[in-house]
Amino acid sequence: MAATNRPNTIILPWQQEAWRQLHQRYQQQQLPHALLITAPPGLGKLLFAERFSQRVLCTEPKQQNACGHCPSCHLFTAATHPDYFLLQPEDDKNTVIKVDAIRMLSEKLRQRAHRGGYKVAVINTADSLNLAASNALLKTLEEPAEKTLLILLSKHAERLLPTLRSRCQVIRLASRSDEDSHNWLEQQNIDDPRKWLSLAEGAPLLAQQLANDTEIQSQYQIFMQTLQEFQQTANPITAAAKWQKIAIDRLSTWLSQFYMDLIRLAAKAPKKFVVHQNYLTWLEKI
Repeated sequence: MAATNRPNTIILPWQQEAWRQLHQRYQQQQLPHALLITAPPGLGKLLFAERFSQRVLCTEPKQQNACGHCPSCHLFTAATHPDYFLLQPEDDKNTVIKVDAIRMLSEKLRQRAHRGGYKVAVINTADSLNLAASNALLKTLEEPAEKTLLILLSKHAERLLPTLRSRCQVIRLASRSDEDSHNWLEQQNIDDPRKWLSLAEGAPLLAQQLANDTEIQSQYQIFMQTLQEFQQTANPITAAAKWQKIAIDRLSTWLSQFYMDLIRLAAKAPKKFVVHQNYLTWLEKI
């Protein structure tokens, strides 16, 4: 279970419609016992889930939002709320959620709420559940305790057992438009938002991370420089050695973007759709 302090997060612009619909169901007492929030990285699935969890647990809400000041909100912000549970892989090296963790969570959800309201659990990266953990979670979903909300977060919902998905109300987060994301990044003082949005495949939070992380920017420069060198030397061993320190998911994303750029240019697509704009002249040549 996670135990880090969490900020009093806001509802991000591209999350507002999903928030409005979900909150309406809550007010009408039609909230399901399980939600599946799915979205690519960089759209704030966990922020959305934590914000809604805080709203459900808040005792003095203000319209659609948690008040941020009641005892329940203070406990939530300090990551000490006795009726809120966050389950996620412990670190990057241990990316599987195992059955023992699900059984422990299920036991906590069967107990009476300490503060007399809801019990809320968030499972971050639910697509990392192994088969035994998935089956244990299915049993919990089939026999939900009263006033219990379980929120599953997934970037690859198709990897979940169909029986798990069928027992959840699915909420899909997506950036509403490039213009909204561009304006939000400008408000965060990000220079050249379109460049970072393009590299982040339209995900604003990922674009913000790219723009602020000098290590990732250095890796990107090495990635592109190595491609240019490879065009001359055709030495895969040298290229692989230079790319070794780049995370495999980031490397594969950049590679797929690179080849898609070549396909776009070969198909005479508008140049504004090219991801690697700073290398447009070179891409046109090759």
